[in-house]
Amino acid sequence: MAEIDSDFVQTLSGKIGGVSVVERYGKKFARLLPGTYHDAQSEEQLQQRGKLKAVTVLYQRMKDSPIRRIWRVAAIGLPMSGYNLFLKRNIHAFRGDGFVADYSQLHFSEGVRQQAENLNLETMSDGNFTLHWTCNPDTASSSHTDQLLIILIEEKTSFLPLYIATTVCRADENYTFRLPAGVSLPSHLYCFFSNENFYQFSNDKHFQL
Repeated sequence: MAEIDSDFVQTLSGKIGGVSVVERYGKKFARLLPGTYHDAQSEEQLQQRGKLKAVTVLYQRMKDSPIRRIWRVAAIGLPMSGYNLFLKRNIHAFRGDGFVADYSQLHFSEGVRQQAENLNLETMSDGNFTLHWTCNPDTASSSHTDQLLIILIEEKTSFLPLYIATTVCRADENYTFRLPAGVSLPSHLYCFFSNENFYQFSNDKHFQL
């Protein structure tokens, strides 16, 4: 890109023929424009576009959950937005055709809050499910009053995730639930904890139902 000294050309801006005239730091510069534009259409690039579109749709479908706040907080101090961090963490979970390739690679929460110890899932004989964990002692990154939050995804409706704000706290050490009406197996559960003011969150843990 060359600096322009001519008084006449100094009055110009925009595109002129095959040259673009731009102003930076109070000076005018000219640069050649490419002769033709080639849209990226390789198989790899198309696959990446498909993944990006899918994870973007998933994020948009979570507007009624605390997802935006979770990732905005997680991105504090990073050179990217919470939205871009969510995309970065989740894009590899998708195939190029827009379907989820690996549900264990999806993440809905990330943060400094401590995840519960020994968190596991039990399938009950009556069709219920029970989450069990050990309550961590109060530390700087956990509290007995931390709330259990859940994202539930049914495989056949991957882009309609359900946000479940339970009334269960870390001190309860268990939570029993049934699948909501109309939700079938296989489904996937993502469990994490939030502090009382919903400003700190733990990493999530995935379970397949």
